[in-house]
Amino acid sequence: MAVIAQFVPKDPAALSQQDDGSFVSDNGEIRATFTKDTTGQNVVEFEAQGYTVRWIPREVKYIDPNTGIEDIIVSADQTSDLFVLRDYHARYDRHFPDVEEWFRVEAGQLKHYFSLRGDQRPPLPILDQPYLAVGGVLEYDPSLSVRGPLGMIMSGAFTSSDSISLVDETGREVFSLPAIVAWDQSSPAQTQRGTFFVEEVGQGRLEFSIGVPYSWLSSDTVSYPVIVDPTVIVSSTYDISGNGGRKIVRLSNGWIVAAARNTSSGYVYLFASRDNGQTWSQLCWLDQGSTSVVSYAIDAFGTQVYAVVWIVGSQSIYFYALNASSVSNQAISYLSHIDPGNADQGISLIVDDAGDIHLAFASRLSTVSLNVSNIGYTKSTDGGHTWQAITAISSDNSSGMANQNPCVNIIDEDKPVIVWLHSQATTYYSIQCAVYDGQSWTRTSIFVNSFAQSNPCAVVDSHGDIYLMWIYSSQTTRWTKSSDRGKTWSTVAQISSKEQLSQNISVAVRADDTVDAFWEGTLVGDSIIYRRIIHAYLPAGSTSWSNPTVTNSQSTNTGSPQTVMRSTDAIRYMWKDTGAQAIAYDYIQLNSPPNAPILTPHANFDATLANTFGWTFSDPDPSDSQSAYELQIMDVATGQTILDTGKVASTAQSYTLPANTLTNGKQYQWRVTTWDQAGMQGPWSSYGTFETAPAPSVEVTAPTAGGTVGTSSLTAQWSYSDPANNPQSTYQVTLQDANGTTLWDSGQQPDPQGMARALTIGYTLANDTNYQIQVTVTNSKGVSAASAVVAFSVSYTPPAAPELTVTPQDGFLRLTITNPAPQGSQPDVTYNDIYRREAGTTNWVRIATNIPSSGAYDDYAVASGKQYDYKVTAIGANGTTADSAPASVSITLSGVWLHDPLDAPGTIRRFRLRDQQRTLQTQYTQTMVAFEGRSLPVADISDQKTQQVQVTVNCRTDTDDLAALYALIDRQTTLLYRDSRGRKVYGVVSAIPETEDWWGSSVQLTVQAVSFDESV
Repeated sequence: MAVIAQFVPKDPAALSQQDDGSFVSDNGEIRATFTKDTTGQNVVEFEAQGYTVRWIPREVKYIDPNTGIEDIIVSADQTSDLFVLRDYHARYDRHFPDVEEWFRVEAGQLKHYFSLRGDQRPPLPILDQPYLAVGGVLEYDPSLSVRGPLGMIMSGAFTSSDSISLVDETGREVFSLPAIVAWDQSSPAQTQRGTFFVEEVGQGRLEFSIGVPYSWLSSDTVSYPVIVDPTVIVSSTYDISGNGGRKIVRLSNGWIVAAARNTSSGYVYLFASRDNGQTWSQLCWLDQGSTSVVSYAIDAFGTQVYAVVWIVGSQSIYFYALNASSVSNQAISYLSHIDPGNADQGISLIVDDAGDIHLAFASRLSTVSLNVSNIGYTKSTDGGHTWQAITAISSDNSSGMANQNPCVNIIDEDKPVIVWLHSQATTYYSIQCAVYDGQSWTRTSIFVNSFAQSNPCAVVDSHGDIYLMWIYSSQTTRWTKSSDRGKTWSTVAQISSKEQLSQNISVAVRADDTVDAFWEGTLVGDSIIYRRIIHAYLPAGSTSWSNPTVTNSQSTNTGSPQTVMRSTDAIRYMWKDTGAQAIAYDYIQLNSPPNAPILTPHANFDATLANTFGWTFSDPDPSDSQSAYELQIMDVATGQTILDTGKVASTAQSYTLPANTLTNGKQYQWRVTTWDQAGMQGPWSSYGTFETAPAPSVEVTAPTAGGTVGTSSLTAQWSYSDPANNPQSTYQVTLQDANGTTLWDSGQQPDPQGMARALTIGYTLANDTNYQIQVTVTNSKGVSAASAVVAFSVSYTPPAAPELTVTPQDGFLRLTITNPAPQGSQPDVTYNDIYRREAGTTNWVRIATNIPSSGAYDDYAVASGKQYDYKVTAIGANGTTADSAPASVSITLSGVWLHDPLDAPGTIRRFRLRDQQRTLQTQYTQTMVAFEGRSLPVADISDQKTQQVQVTVNCRTDTDDLAALYALIDRQTTLLYRDSRGRKVYGVVSAIPETEDWWGSSVQLTVQAVSFDESV
């Protein structure tokens, strides 16, 4: 739910005692005074919007609404003083037995409730259906009118189980007494609606009795204390009441625009949502001067919004036009003036598909002699700049006749239909309809009754059928339908027996012609007795409505629902949330048909075998699911449909094609359509293609089935054949354990020549273990052979473990390997691998391979002072291996050592270090980035770095050190630098800065570190 507009009343001011002993709460918006009048009566005054209401307490009594008999229990005691309890609370001590009358000042309202703390004496037996009632007198400005059930202006005596309002001459609600609610404090969720018993006892003076059924109070399920709440509130700032005239529309750009009347200022404000109703902002307001709007309506064409308002006093209609996509939050002046001085309450407009504007309204038409309201109609074809002459749809001229609250729709092209309420005083009510056939209007009386009717509202479906709803006197919703353009109507029926206390209905029609109705009311059996927004729908072609459901969970009265017309993705509606003093918005998501299903890519296959086709169901509603599918397969060459499953009721998203349904050697297309859970069919998928061809066959030739492999390595071999001589196109080999779990997978390998028949497995086989080898191949048509699988076992004897000795030498470590002579079934050693790691680490690096049996290896790539671990792996003639025990050793170097790692024995050289001059510099790569608003840059540091060693060596004339150094540099290759400090750097030397002296030369070397991989 989103809030379109909201009025937030000010927090109340705490009660303060005045010099005269009264108590006052005044926050500048409302003022509550607890005092006594000049006659000594206790009085509560509540002031807001320039008006005052006064409540004077009276007796506690029983009332029988059927006979009017009263049984007074106790009369009011006006002698006691007011007793104040807390900052915002006050109560009168009436000296009533077990009855307390409380008041609480709140933001925007005066909470007024009674606490019945115990049983009163039983009513007299002459009362058949007694109510326990607490009485009082309500005094108000005589210029205000009392609006009761069905929005009617009341006079004399009446009862109401609904809210009662005081309205000014413009129809603006000034004060409201919401429906009476009673509840058991021990079980507040179990509520009971009460009844107002009202009698006019003078101008601006009503005698009120606030009653609760005695049958409920005396029930065994009710325990005291019981609270009775007849709260007085100030009307909320915004109002959307009134039928027929649309208040919320959707534009072609996806925006939703809503209109609401500010009851304080009298202006109509437009609000827009640009994000599908999630958030709202004020768009503009309609400037009609200082006069007050009573009725209004909007509609849209593209992004153009049209609005009409009826102004009380001037009895005029003003028309407005604006482009919502470009207007700013500003006042909009009217474009044209319609029926000045004659227009009456009730207005409706609609824009047809051509952009023509149709307007229906109540009017004291000049063609009628008496001052009687009738229904007028006019049309504009130029965006509201000019209007056709007004047509009198009704022309009643009997005294007391009234035609009001029209609702206009369009049938076919440019053929309006209008429904409205026709009445005479309080004795005659009828629902009328008039349809234009292109030449003349035909008026029909649909329903006539002596009980009050209200809120006629109609929609037209795609076939031109008219659906009409309204509120019947018993405050239930009635409906009827015409399938012949308004000439005849179906039998009037109640939408549902479960709804009651209904009013302010609004309707919409979906793209599939389902009709939705919204109204405010309650449901039979609903423990929450506040009026809430009720929704029911009539499926297309049906005569039975769905059971009404509550669409919101507000715990206070809501009302005046208005729906978006001609919406395709959802039924969007707004309503007046009295409790929050806001105009609220929500929607009911409509079922949309599924999207086209997504086909699972299908490989070519052998038509003599069964094959499964798959797809993925897709729907705009993520919670929806597939209820049925249909699959078709067509021969590409002929276009003939070979297979059509028809509609299959199934949630399965696959279909298995029986063997031999198709023919090998052909190309086919296939597609799928699906249905959702509501039975709506989606579009067909795009076509998928495949070919059929005979499947090749494959057989594993090595290892043999059930055979034993005597090595730890394996080369799988297979044979291939194809009935159509299609060559092998791909192959895949997997190694599995005895349970079929994949241990190694080659993946699908291409075979361009079609000749591959062997592959070495990249996995070391464990001794005394069972395995499976699986080979899968496809031919050049993409048809796969049935996988060939053979099981085999592994049994082998590894070679004897080698022995390793490591001894430090001058600048290197010598590794001596001893491979013992084979014993028994031990294989000969083919060669040895040598591994090294720094002590304390876990990763071994292979530094030498193919070392002969009982051979040796010199390791020159060791740093001074570091401990190293070595091990030797012997590889037997059967492919098995055995490791030596690790050996640990270190070496000590002096001076500076340089050599070519690829020719260490031939190039290694130690140079004398001059005065221990060595430096090591490491620099990390970084980028400095400046940002607006920051005074200093931000460093972006990468994981790359540069490193260099600078050292000065002495080359005496009595040695060949200088020549050896030049010889190393001239190799123009990576060198290994080592020194006595433990530095070990692979790098390059690009220059030899030489300084000559009498004893020889000093050379400053710069070794730039480079990446070098020691592993082989």
